[in-house]
Amino acid sequence: MAGENGWARCKIGDIFDITPGFAFKSRDFSDSGTPVVKIKNVKAGEVVLDNLSYVDPKFEEQRKNYLIRRGDILITLSGNRFDGSKETWVGKVAEFRNEGRFLLNQRVAILRPKPNAPINSRCCAYLMGADEYQHLFIAIATSSGGQANLSSSQVLNAEILVPPLAEQQIIAHILGTLDDKIELNRRMNETLESMARAIFKSWFVDFDPVRAKMDGRQPTGMDEATAALFPDSIEHLDGELVPSGWEIGPLSELAAEGRHAIAGGPFGSKLSRKHYTDFGVPVIRGANMSGSSSWFNDRDFVFVSDEKATTLTTNMALPGDVVFTQRGTLGQVAIIPTDASFPRYVISQSQMKMTCAEGVPGSYVFLYFSQSSTVAYILANATASGVPHINLTFLRKFPILIPDRQVLDAFGGRVEPLVMRITSNERESGALAALRDALLPRLLSGKLRVGDAMKQVDDAMSYTSNEPAGAEA
Repeated sequence: MAGENGWARCKIGDIFDITPGFAFKSRDFSDSGTPVVKIKNVKAGEVVLDNLSYVDPKFEEQRKNYLIRRGDILITLSGNRFDGSKETWVGKVAEFRNEGRFLLNQRVAILRPKPNAPINSRCCAYLMGADEYQHLFIAIATSSGGQANLSSSQVLNAEILVPPLAEQQIIAHILGTLDDKIELNRRMNETLESMARAIFKSWFVDFDPVRAKMDGRQPTGMDEATAALFPDSIEHLDGELVPSGWEIGPLSELAAEGRHAIAGGPFGSKLSRKHYTDFGVPVIRGANMSGSSSWFNDRDFVFVSDEKATTLTTNMALPGDVVFTQRGTLGQVAIIPTDASFPRYVISQSQMKMTCAEGVPGSYVFLYFSQSSTVAYILANATASGVPHINLTFLRKFPILIPDRQVLDAFGGRVEPLVMRITSNERESGALAALRDALLPRLLSGKLRVGDAMKQVDDAMSYTSNEPAGAEA
């Protein structure tokens, strides 16, 4: 790997110490305590603190060496070679940017600069996460039972080319500015999503406005016109307590007219890999149902040609539609934003879609189906033979709470702006990540001057906004 003058070639072990994670036993884990970062939490370029395991806090004293510090570099010691996605590769590298006390599990290691080493950890995390070094780690890994493994000595003996400290700091600042904004967007989206879920739960699960009126109180955080839309009593319906006048009915009652308002993906050979193109009409697959935002990943598509799409009109989804997973990872649901990046989409064979009736916000259906109780109902009623799946009849007849349409319209007025802001932040983060990934190899090869890179970042940041969207719960 060639660099500008002044870059030094050295072994990782010359500038870093390594500490592999502790081999916790399965009996050590519990539902609370000190969180443990496992190999599944370390992605390419980021540590995702989802689905954490926990151990008794006593381990913090007993295993102090395994506590992760903010700024540590984590590297995965097991994984695939080039088969599978990049997220499964051995040698994934990410800087740990979180506060708090976390312990590290086995098959992940901490790289921490040696005392007085002229190293900027963030820059080195970007450096070792670049494709060239990812490929190096895969090349030097040994195989065992189809799995590639790195040892501490293999990592420490790997050679890297490191720029002078001053240049490291500039590179870290340039790329870190982008990552910091991406992280800010992620945290903002968590807040916006919590707001939307809180409104849904208050109105349609706890029935707070109805209960307030039953008690003779004005519903909290709600104007009189909106409060007037809610009934002032609750009744038993099909064994459940429901606000008077509301119903429990099939999902199809909230769908637009026409048999294809709720439809599935194309069967068999109508859509396969051979139809994929580099551009055209995007295809919604499982990857688009599980982005960093839980609403919709409006990027990372495969495409089909416009000509092919015209043969799949019944499998088309439009902005505002709700998409459900039909087979495989059941319980996934997403909503295509009304300001989506594309005017139309094709759903894959593993998805189903719903076009909502006028006045029915897709966010209501999305939030209803993303409840843990709804997911549990879907899983309990899925076909167990072969790949778990549900069918169109099941979805169309799915029992759902049907509130007064004026209440649903008011809900959409509160929540849709939050959804639009979430998807806008997601889209912005995708653009910033693409810029970061484009700048990284050029900066590390010396082909791009840091001043020119900083200008590109400044230009990109000038189009961003940190103003949060607001809503009353």
